[in-house]
Order: sequence, then C-alpha cells, then structure tokens
Amino acid sequence: MWTLAIPVIAGMGIQTLYTIVDMIFIGKLGGESIAAVAFNMPIFFFVMGLSFGLGSGVTASIARFIGADDKVNADNAAEHAVAIALIISAILTIIGLIFGETILMYMGCT
Repeated sequence: MWTLAIPVIAGMGIQTLYTIVDMIFIGKLGGESIAAVAFNMPIFFFVMGLSFGLGSGVTASIARFIGADDKVNADNAAEHAVAIALIISAILTIIGLIFGETILMYMGCT
C-alpha cells in the first residue's frame, strides 16, 4: 500500500510547493495579482482533475494489458489516451479563448 501511496503523496507535496512558490512571487506584484490567481484556481483544478482522471484510468488499463502480455492493446490504449488528451486540450482551449472572460465574470471577477 505504501509503495503506491508514497509517490502520490510526493507528487501532491510538490504540487503544493509549486503553488506556494508561485504565490510568493505573485504576492510581490500586489493584491490584484493574487486575486487573479485565486479566481483561476478552480478552473486549474478542474483541468487537473480531468488530467489525473484520464492518467489514472489509462495507467490502470495499460498495466492490465501489460500484465496479460498484450502489448498490442497496451500500445492502442496509450495511443488513444494521447488522442483523447489532445482533443480535450483543444476543446478546453477553444472554450477558454471564447468564453474565458464570461466564465470569470460569472465567478465574480470584475
């Protein structure tokens, strides 16, 4: 159990450290800069959740295929994961470019 948990804990710790260091640098720019980052955090975590979900699912599928000595399906799953990630990225980019200001406005940003 710990062999699976330790990398996840380390990854989350590094992500938290990354956020803290960002806020230290952004804090030097003033309150408006901190507010801008704070408004974008829910969107950031939504995208991270999608990424982690896709990554976890694909990792489990590929591990199953490799465990069953089925390299063809493992490669197929990896290729499909990359394609899905690219499609999701394109969709979210387009939504962000077109509706980004509107989304932030509904979140209370002025």
